Amino acid sequence: MRVTGLVDGTAPGQAPAWLILARWGPAGAWLTVAEATEVARGHNGGPDDTAPPSLHPRATWVGSLASETAEEGAIFLLAREAPTGFPIAGRFRPAEGYARLTTAADGLHLTLLARGLAETGRPPRSWHLRAAQRPWLGTCIDGG
Repeated sequence: MRVTGLVDGTAPGQAPAWLILARWGPAGAWLTVAEATEVARGHNGGPDDTAPPSLHPRATWVGSLASETAEEGAIFLLAREAPTGFPIAGRFRPAEGYARLTTAADGLHLTLLARGLAETGRPPRSWHLRAAQRPWLGTCIDGG
């Protein structure tokens, strides 16, 4: 199953951030989670909580499927190094941690716990994001 959609994530102590999810590969073995920025500034979502249509990936985590059950959802281990063989939208964000993707009646839900690796000139960062799917013009769900 390939799922591409958008979630509205909230990090403790920060304003909501838009994320773009893509699950792809054989049996949905890969997950990318990209922090998104707007191409055209000034739109924070519609009155019905839809995402701005002009989003694009800025920094992207990549995860590989570790396990998946109906009860727990899909657990992806985050990559410390950029995978070879496929392009990554935005800047690759190396990290240790996991992302958990679940499906509920109201759509997809994401929990991401990550500790960034030291990048040149930057100290390591940590993230604990919880996000829920929101309507977005760029949403594509492909069951094949």
